[in-house]
Amino acid sequence: MLFSATLSHRVLELAYEHMNNPELVRIEPDKMTVDLVRQIMYYPAMEEKLPLLIGLLRLYEARRTMIFVNTKRVAERLESTLKANGFHAQALSGDVPQNKRLKFLRDFHNGDLAVLIATDVASRGLHIPDVSHVFNFDLPQDAPDYVHRIGRTARAGTDGDAISFACEEFAVSLPEIESYLGHKIPSLPIPPELLQQKSPPPRRANMAIVHVLHAREDTRDRVLAGALLQAAVAPLNLREPGSRSLTDSTAGMSP
Repeated sequence: MLFSATLSHRVLELAYEHMNNPELVRIEPDKMTVDLVRQIMYYPAMEEKLPLLIGLLRLYEARRTMIFVNTKRVAERLESTLKANGFHAQALSGDVPQNKRLKFLRDFHNGDLAVLIATDVASRGLHIPDVSHVFNFDLPQDAPDYVHRIGRTARAGTDGDAISFACEEFAVSLPEIESYLGHKIPSLPIPPELLQQKSPPPRRANMAIVHVLHAREDTRDRVLAGALLQAAVAPLNLREPGSRSLTDSTAGMSP
């Protein structure tokens, strides 16, 4: 017997391929989505998505908030940006080791981790109670995934909010999602005050300059590379108290 909360066409093909005359038993929910989920749609431009997300997270004082994205790359970039803006966030993608995965989920369940960023693959089979807000930073490309995502909130008789961004890249999925739901998702205009200025994640030191520092023998080249490196890393405050910075190696050199 094969049990699954969701069955995509590909999984059904595999099931029929490896099982002899299987019978499909499907239990349909009485309603496609829970009444207690408040659904809202925003229509941001691509460059507005991150500022809008940060503004909404601050407005809602994010706690036990899930953010869904479509790719691991976006999940990791979002984690770095949210951390740089003061949010305790972690990305949960398909290749996160099991021990880290369990720790993230435990911290999220205990309230120690405020924001969990996930792809659809990574979130399959998770049962996390008391999720207050679900964000679709990227609209899913399959309509059933939308229902699966927003079903993370408003469980066990509680209410919850599902906020989605229909940007120009993923808005193409919206008609199919609304057709699947059987109704239009309410939308709101974006107040300018919600578009908060975001702090970029820390940059990495320019490794090309570091390579020049170590590879070049000529003193002039080392001094020039050291000056360039110092300019590149000065805003990052990379030096720890009591330690020498990489650029200290050029101090006192004369051309």
